Amino acid sequence: MEIEAGRVLSGRYRLIRPLGQGSQASVWLAEHLALTTQVAVKLIDPDLAKREDARERFRREATAAAQLRSAHVVQILDHGIDGDQPFIVMELLDGEDLFERLDKRGRLTLRETSKIVTQVARALNRAHAAGIVHRDLKPENVFLVTNDDDEVVKVFDFGVAKVTDPSKAVMQKTSVGQLIGTPHYMSPEQVKGTGEVDCKADLWALGVITYQCVTGYLPFDSEGVGDLLIKITIGDIPVPSKVLPGLPLSFDQWFAKACHRDPAMRFESARELAEALARAVRGASDAPGVASIPRPVAA
Repeated sequence: MEIEAGRVLSGRYRLIRPLGQGSQASVWLAEHLALTTQVAVKLIDPDLAKREDARERFRREATAAAQLRSAHVVQILDHGIDGDQPFIVMELLDGEDLFERLDKRGRLTLRETSKIVTQVARALNRAHAAGIVHRDLKPENVFLVTNDDDEVVKVFDFGVAKVTDPSKAVMQKTSVGQLIGTPHYMSPEQVKGTGEVDCKADLWALGVITYQCVTGYLPFDSEGVGDLLIKITIGDIPVPSKVLPGLPLSFDQWFAKACHRDPAMRFESARELAEALARAVRGASDAPGVASIPRPVAA
């Protein structure tokens, strides 16, 4: 059965119109028929829905996110299957994702970036405490919600997350050579795929996002995925102030720690990372400059 306006999922949710379309899934505005309230419904592509691995990833996304009760994680309201079509029902948000913000503005100020990172870190702290590692943190998965005169940041898309022992917060090993996540934001240990990857991979990704917000550029970039992965694993670590003169030395030092290739040398937690960034940008003036942001493509 086709995904189209008017379709009713499991007798409860009537699809109204698409809100967004990705390479593997779409998000629709829908109405809860019994409550007459509007929600967001995520549906994987019908062809993908026929694959067991895709359905399992979708189920895992719903399960992982539903465990996290945080103001900074998009709340999962329901999950089900209508015929062969799995769906996830989420709270309906008003705003834009971080990629859209960067696409419009080029770059953000240090203080704007720090405020966003602080809220993303709260979501990651909650996830890591529950033994959940996101594994695919990127601007498209960071939503900026309009809330009166303020803005609330919410993290979503836990589709590639792994849930493990909360006391360890370490992901299960991924098959050698299997890339999980979006290459531009992958940590070196994810790229190598030779062992366990823990919450430090999410901290690397948040470091990359922060660099992108502040400078307007990706720290590691290439037209070819192979060359990109080489840059991530053995290329020079960029110095932000050399890309955007005027950035403070404290931010250079922060980024060098956030994206240290040795996970043990990175910040110990998302909270520590965010607090260190707040200190690094305190009193600093924002450097000028605008850049266009290329949209990374998932592996």
